[in-house]
Amino acid sequence: MSNYSKRLGELVVTKRKELRWTQAKLAEEADISELTIRKFEHGEGNPQMNVLLPLLKALRISPSALLEDEDDPKPAQKEVQMILDECSNEEILDIIPVIEATKKIIKKTRSK
Repeated sequence: MSNYSKRLGELVVTKRKELRWTQAKLAEEADISELTIRKFEHGEGNPQMNVLLPLLKALRISPSALLEDEDDPKPAQKEVQMILDECSNEEILDIIPVIEATKKIIKKTRSK
């Protein structure tokens, strides 16, 4: 098993479980077979881009995550970036004040 295959498998399992999806649900969302999902999760195979990219998109995993250090201190920031990447500029402009307001509430709550 290559490091790449192992890393992919770990990412797929972790994210799928975070989403509380079954392998069948993930297969449906990514439009690939359940057998393919099982293989990836066990670190088997070397997926082609036409399979890999829909899988990563369904799980909201950045393709660059496969190449990054597992101990990255800001994985949540990358997840937010992936969500923003799917938005139009207008949507992002609408989201910014919500983020700023939420940040203030969180800071105020944590300082108590």
